[in-house]
Amino acid sequence: MASTKDTPLKDNPPDLSTPVQFVKGVGPARAQLFAELGVQTVADLMDYFPRDWVFAPEPVAIGELRPGQTVTVVGLIEQTEVMSRRRPPRFQVLLSDTTGRCWLVWFHGAYLRRQLEPGQVLAASGKVGLYKHQLQMVNPRFTVLDEAHAGDDTALGGPVYPATAQLPSRRIRAIIRSILPVASEQMEEFCPAELRRRNHLVDRSEAYRQIHDPVDTDHLARARRRLKYEELFLMQLGLALRRHHAQHDAVAPAMTWSEAIDRRIRRRFPFLLTEDQETVIREITADMGRSVPMNRLLQGDVGSGKTVVALYAALLAVANKRQVAIM
Repeated sequence: MASTKDTPLKDNPPDLSTPVQFVKGVGPARAQLFAELGVQTVADLMDYFPRDWVFAPEPVAIGELRPGQTVTVVGLIEQTEVMSRRRPPRFQVLLSDTTGRCWLVWFHGAYLRRQLEPGQVLAASGKVGLYKHQLQMVNPRFTVLDEAHAGDDTALGGPVYPATAQLPSRRIRAIIRSILPVASEQMEEFCPAELRRRNHLVDRSEAYRQIHDPVDTDHLARARRRLKYEELFLMQLGLALRRHHAQHDAVAPAMTWSEAIDRRIRRRFPFLLTEDQETVIREITADMGRSVPMNRLLQGDVGSGKTVVALYAALLAVANKRQVAIM
């Protein structure tokens, strides 16, 4: 009997462990492209976060455009032309809807003639200007639509994913969006409700929905905050477990400190130590005197004397007939 791992998702709801090739719109060829990005399963897709988010304004009728506005328009391409004799050379498109027309201009954009043709429905977003009494947008962002999506106000907005030439962000977005409602509900919550309430965190499934398909910037900010908190929480949890193991299971040789050893070490320094150095050395030698392994991060500005503190600790180990490596 086949499992959901072996059956295309059109017949089964997505499972986080399902290979990505069985997600609708992927298949073996695209699965290989995803593998090159480190994406093997539906869970990997959910963790493939956008690198940016674009919130395009809602489409405005061309007849309502005014110079200085930053808007999105949707219309039909009436004509295209390459102005190669102009300096700089440009490619321009005449876009129209039932209310009016405007020009879209791309400097050095001759390559776009292979993408944009008369008869296509186009969504474009940019700043409106006026040139020779005609409305225009210079170097706008654009998306070619089919007529069924001519009213799509998300054509230019949404998440922008790390992508390749063979696997563009737009395709990744469509694939993730197709599984998001079901897959996000499977993202197991591990933060207790009280912890989420105290730290004003959204639940995990909501964070994944909003990171991939945010309603607005506020929802996106809450999703990012939850996921960043989660990353730091797990990191701190791992460090706490290591610390617990070190304190209860691991054993380190205790380093003896004495005034005689201290004098021998200090004779090697042709200067007096600062008050901060003295404080840190007292803390470190106290830790080294215990039979528990020590891990410390010594922080200070450039030239503040961190190396001297490390050297003192190393010489204390040498005085206790131990080997030391400073890297």
